[in-house]
Amino acid sequence: GVLIECDTTAKQVLKKLNNDYHFIIADLDDTHLFVNGDYVAMLKAELDRVINENTFKIEGI
Repeated sequence: GVLIECDTTAKQVLKKLNNDYHFIIADLDDTHLFVNGDYVAMLKAELDRVINENTFKIEGI
């Protein structure tokens, strides 16, 4: 497994993804999860996607 440290917002996104993929081995505390290492690349990609979707962008800059 892999220990992931993240803020509470990212953790909520990961917990939602866990409903479909079941990768969380242990929810350790407010900012740490222990997950199946096979999912790390997918989790990074999904977090990047969610962050990009929810980031305000100013056109022309």
